[in-house]
Amino acid sequence: MYDCLKVLQAFRFELDPNRAQRVALAKHVGVARFAYNWGLQRCLEALTQGQPLPTAVQLHKEWNRWKRQHALWWQEVSKCAPQEALRDLEKAFRNWREGRAGRPRFKRKKSLEDNKARLTGSIRVFPRQVQLPRLGKVRTKERTDRLLTLLTAQKARILSATIAREADRWFVSLTCVVERPDPPPRQGKPVGVDLGLQAFLVLSDGTRVDAPQPLRRALRLLRRRSQQLSRKRKGSRNAARAALRLARLHRRVRNIRRDFLHKTTTWLAKTKPVIVVEDLGVRGMMRNGHLSRSVAERAGAFSGGCWRTRAAGRGPG
Repeated sequence: MYDCLKVLQAFRFELDPNRAQRVALAKHVGVARFAYNWGLQRCLEALTQGQPLPTAVQLHKEWNRWKRQHALWWQEVSKCAPQEALRDLEKAFRNWREGRAGRPRFKRKKSLEDNKARLTGSIRVFPRQVQLPRLGKVRTKERTDRLLTLLTAQKARILSATIAREADRWFVSLTCVVERPDPPPRQGKPVGVDLGLQAFLVLSDGTRVDAPQPLRRALRLLRRRSQQLSRKRKGSRNAARAALRLARLHRRVRNIRRDFLHKTTTWLAKTKPVIVVEDLGVRGMMRNGHLSRSVAERAGAFSGGCWRTRAAGRGPG
């Protein structure tokens, strides 16, 4: 018999919103980005004047006073979107101060990573539906039975929901505290993982894992669509269509990389008792103009958090 433990686990579903819900989702993402940039501007002003950085609570109080005079649209979205964005800003500055990351930058509407918003409060899950604050029930393109079963058995509790836009698709990631049995210790020898340019990784037992290299296969089409976008008149409807086609291609490349990374790290975490990873500066290698593309294709996933999270844990996240 093994004891149960509580872990953080995210359940990600693709949404199938109607037209009104798409507008509401875009408003929440936009408000979160606006509030983050608004708070960042005030933090930079405090640094310039030699004052201490304001906390998330202080920024939120100032935001509540400012929005009633300058942002009358604040009533159209949940209060959680700007509040959580300011908390993320405080965490970003803490990571910068402690040397774990660079100085926070302003978010951009065209950036894939900046089109997100986190919501808290009344979040519920139904069969093929997710209920979000101020958004109501939104249909999902995937079944929610797995999470719904855990919630019904009181083996999971939802903490927050993060909505994200990737090109023309919307996703929701539900962060939950899940109760699961403590996995038994795995048998076998420890394995070392070596990162290479010819292969994605080589294990100490001789196993070689090759990366799919989706960018190399899509590079010709990527250049063509980029040229098509550059020839369109800015702000026109044709430019919007060309930008969407280009974004879809980038999303496909990213999804192939993400799928390969999750499958590889899950396989390692499930089969190896101890995993030793070399401390390699992948982000520094990405700055090398001769190696950047090769590193991004074969080893770029090592710079993300998914690899280290799964490799350091006792099981797949």
